[in-house]
Amino acid sequence: MSQLIISGGAPWSRVVFTTYALSLTFFETIVMDALVRGRAKQVLVLSDVEGVRASLSEKGVRGAGRDYLVEPVAVSGGVFHPKIGAFVADDQAMLTVGSGNLTFGGWAGNLELVEHLHSSAAPSAFRDASALFEAMAEHSRLKHSAAEACHELSRELADAVRGRTDAGHVRLLHGLGPSLIDQLRDRAEELGGATRLSVVSPYFDDGGGLSRLAAALDLSEVQVHWHGKVASGTAPNWPRKTPAQIKPVRLDFLTADPRVLHAKAFEILCRKGRLVISGSANASDRALGTNGNVEAVIVRALRDRRGGWSGHAVDTPVMDRALTAEALEESETIGVLRAELRDAILNGWILTPAMRGRAVVEQLTSLGAVPLGEAEIDEAGRFRLEAAGLEAQAWNAGRLVLRVRCGDCVAEGYAASTAAGTVARRIGAMAPRLFAILGGSETPDDIVALLDWIFDEPERLLRLGGGGASSAPSRADDGDRLLGVEDIVWSPVQGAAASSNDRDEAAVVQAIRQLRRMLRGRKSAYERPETPESGDEQSAAQLKRADEQQRRHDASLAASEGLTEDFLNWALEPDQVVAWGVFALELLNHMAQRLDWTPAVLRDALSKVASALTPEAIPEADRALVTGSILALVGSVPTERIRAVFIRMKLPLDGVPPAADDAPLYERAGGGDVAAAWAALQQVRSIEESIGDFVYALKNPDIADHKVLSVQRQLVSTERR
Repeated sequence: MSQLIISGGAPWSRVVFTTYALSLTFFETIVMDALVRGRAKQVLVLSDVEGVRASLSEKGVRGAGRDYLVEPVAVSGGVFHPKIGAFVADDQAMLTVGSGNLTFGGWAGNLELVEHLHSSAAPSAFRDASALFEAMAEHSRLKHSAAEACHELSRELADAVRGRTDAGHVRLLHGLGPSLIDQLRDRAEELGGATRLSVVSPYFDDGGGLSRLAAALDLSEVQVHWHGKVASGTAPNWPRKTPAQIKPVRLDFLTADPRVLHAKAFEILCRKGRLVISGSANASDRALGTNGNVEAVIVRALRDRRGGWSGHAVDTPVMDRALTAEALEESETIGVLRAELRDAILNGWILTPAMRGRAVVEQLTSLGAVPLGEAEIDEAGRFRLEAAGLEAQAWNAGRLVLRVRCGDCVAEGYAASTAAGTVARRIGAMAPRLFAILGGSETPDDIVALLDWIFDEPERLLRLGGGGASSAPSRADDGDRLLGVEDIVWSPVQGAAASSNDRDEAAVVQAIRQLRRMLRGRKSAYERPETPESGDEQSAAQLKRADEQQRRHDASLAASEGLTEDFLNWALEPDQVVAWGVFALELLNHMAQRLDWTPAVLRDALSKVASALTPEAIPEADRALVTGSILALVGSVPTERIRAVFIRMKLPLDGVPPAADDAPLYERAGGGDVAAAWAALQQVRSIEESIGDFVYALKNPDIADHKVLSVQRQLVSTERR
């Protein structure tokens, strides 16, 4: 499936998944990784509240609410059960409709079925999918906050097949209207009426759903596949009350498959053909009947009766589990919420259970619950809370998980950062790479992607900030002036954003500011892949795989190092240094630590920076960083030359030495005591200063001869060095 996502026509401008069960650890490791490599943009996961609740306990999740959105869906009278993947690009669309949840089992371990449809081949099914998402947006039995996204996806799916027609042999059916039982009955009548019904399902109810489907099809018997092993769950693996018309069989096309069954499929043999149905619907009344689950299935109408399912009869199986009251009670202990963080304000909504009144809001972290404050929950389950400081955590740590306590009721859920979502929308496929760097979890490939992104179109930052010129306008301009590179990359956000466009620009600026803070900080070197220790029993395949991982890692390190050097050379050119000089120094700080550069290599790079930077390239807010970085050259470059650089850059030479945070490269470059180096820099005279002293002495005869001789000796000593 991940290869299908990458090769199916990316870059996708919008990707939406629907699921019941949810593992965000799996999603980020497999699916989002494939989407990032495929340069997908907006990614949304719609999950039943149970799936969201289960995902909250996964400790490795980082990107929820930042790299992608997770929206819980509560369904009155049932559950949110469709398993759909919708992929939209500028000129095409793709649908996957199946039985597999967004979990490791659903995509890898279980026996599942999935239909893959393309907009060029099944326009009727795409119109059906468009109608489903339109119904999901406003249906009275559904509670969620993704109405706008559902409307937009509905429109885009319809647009993808506009003007295209087909025979309608492939259709998508759902239950947000007539029941699936009624719709399947109508399809069977179009083919002359049903003569046989075969069912594959891992879960059942008391048999009522199958009985009602058989009655609607005017059949006296249903053959049901018994697989022996089904995926874990709380629903029974065979009808609790086996009606006489249900006959257990072993279908031939499934017999040899050893995996646990989670696939759902139906075959309705008709007088003029047959219907093959697969998707999310189990053989239960809540799936097939009215006002139950939200389901999605694909129906293929085949005019040829040949090739129907075959099998042989087996003994009636013994049901090994049932949905108990205890299981229901346990699953409903903690409710689900969703929240949105915008401009330091949390706006939340309790989907389950019903809450109203004064509540305590907490942030759940790896160290425990952190109180955020108290909020009033209104009759609709909504609340609002000021939460200064959470936005920075969304940039750096990724997911934000909240808990709300109101009396004896508790709800938990994700908070989405609207600023992070804005950045993802504005910078597209680069966003996950940027977020990885902000979170300190980036790989060398992420740095390569960032620098390639800048190299590819440096003016891109102008457009992201609302500008349209390749050079910064005059500072004398105001009002409607265009933003320059230094505004977007280097300047703090000024004032509150008044419009949505202002907020979007402020979000991009904030992301770049966070990137700069991250680059300036202290960090460890990139971890190397684990290699088998001597004496370990390893198969040839394992050793080969380890060697390949090491080779790829070394290649990534070499690529990131080479591109870093290329960027430094480009950014320090006279026509670029004003815009990019300080950023080059920040990148140097980051990569010298990540690549574990030797002091000699680092000092060579710092010397290039010291030679290229000009006073105009150093904003006031960055003077301390430049001061601490150039000071690292003391001991390897004559001190009077370093003093000359300080004077040329108009950096301060008085006062206290730079703080440790302003001199992150000092220790790595092999510098000694910072205070001693600073004192030496203050005491020495640069050659330019010495020449000035000498000229002044010559022009002032009243100065003693020994003063002139002292200056002469200093000039000679400096020249020899």
